[in-house]
Amino acid sequence: MLQNLYHPEIEFHWQPGLPYGGFFTGATIPKMQERFASIWFPLQPTEERRRMDARVIATSTTGRVIVNYVWKCLSPDGVAFETETLADYAIEKEQLRRAQMFLL
Repeated sequence: MLQNLYHPEIEFHWQPGLPYGGFFTGATIPKMQERFASIWFPLQPTEERRRMDARVIATSTTGRVIVNYVWKCLSPDGVAFETETLADYAIEKEQLRRAQMFLL
């Protein structure tokens, strides 16, 4: 289960203005995940579209990891498009403690 990978004090930070944007922790995370899935799952109907081609850009000895993703999408009317995201992750005790994403 994905939740087992989360630190008990997990934080998600998404850019304001996104349908799932804002700061989420604890009990607010399931609602954020639901909103996120309602937007992205329909745009990624195939395995190829869900593959994000992640690249680790930087790491630190304190558990910080910077990752670049390419989201491949297909609009409802069949137009393919891609968008990049830069993710700043903090790992603590082998669990995701903090995630902040930046759409490029």
